Amino acid sequence: MPPKDIDHLAVVRELRSKYDSMPPGEARGWTITNAVALRLRELGEDAGLLYKPDGSNYHGFKVDGLFYSTGELYDCLGDGEGVATPDWRYVGKLDPGLFRLPLGDVYPPPPPPIPPKPEPPSEPILEVLGAITQVLGQISEKLTKIDTHLDYLRVRSVPGERWRVGF
Repeated sequence: MPPKDIDHLAVVRELRSKYDSMPPGEARGWTITNAVALRLRELGEDAGLLYKPDGSNYHGFKVDGLFYSTGELYDCLGDGEGVATPDWRYVGKLDPGLFRLPLGDVYPPPPPPIPPKPEPPSEPILEVLGAITQVLGQISEKLTKIDTHLDYLRVRSVPGERWRVGF
């Protein structure tokens, strides 16, 4: 039997909200139930899952009920396969041999959304880049003229003479 000092319904509500983004169905119901069992175990309870191979189940587990090793079953979700309303209600006692440990947080909540791509550079940046490109083109033209002038001087040079070059 669960300890009386834990607000079980608050635990179910908290973990139910963690999985709001999952679509309704048996997988979500089981994921919430499994997470509740894990949390209650962290809080010192012997909570687990009910092995239920027949009927409404998720991979052989009851979708919306917490089961204790003593055989007590509690509903923790109303309409576990649908809206999955948080609940905490004693159902009854079953065979303790159907008790199974929770499986770990195998369905973590989805990651946060990817932030939007940064906007392209604004107009002033594009203007600056255009001006830089224009200046680089002018520098390239001047370097080409200097190369041409140096080639001319090499052709005219006389061995042993010193040339004064002025621009």
